[in-house]
Amino acid sequence: MSLECLVFAVVLWGLSYGFAPFLNYLGVTLSAGAPPVDPILSRVVTYVGAGIYEEILFRLVLFSGLAMLLRLALVPVYAALPMAAIISALVFAGAHHVGPHGERMDSYVFLFRTMAGLYFALVYHLRGFGVAAGAHASYDVLVGLVP
Repeated sequence: MSLECLVFAVVLWGLSYGFAPFLNYLGVTLSAGAPPVDPILSRVVTYVGAGIYEEILFRLVLFSGLAMLLRLALVPVYAALPMAAIISALVFAGAHHVGPHGERMDSYVFLFRTMAGLYFALVYHLRGFGVAAGAHASYDVLVGLVP
C-alpha cells in the first residue's frame, strides 16, 4: 500500500509538470507563480498532516457524504459519483484560497487543485481512504522535496 501511495503521488507530481504545457497547447493562458521554498525537514510533518486532514475532510466526509445524499435523492450512481467528485473537488480547490492563511486566487492553481481533487476522489473511490490519504500526503512531501 505504501508503494502504491508513492506511485499515485508520483503520477500526480508528473501531471503537475505537464499541466501548464497542456493548457498552453490548448491556448489557455494562466499565470503560475512559483511556490515559496521552505526548509523541508521542518515541513514534512505539516505536509503529511495536511494530506491526511484534507482527505478526511474532502473525500471521506464531503465526497462520500454528497454521493450518499445524491443516492438518497434517487440520483443514479453513474451521475451521483461524478457530481459528488466535481463538487468536492471545487470545494477542495476553493478552500485553499479562503481565510487569513488562504493563498491569493490564481486561476492556474485553482484549476490544478480542482483536477487534483478529482484525481484524489478517483483514487479514494477505487482504492479507499488509506491509499488516497497516503498518495495525498506523499504528493505534498514530494512537492516540498522537489521544487
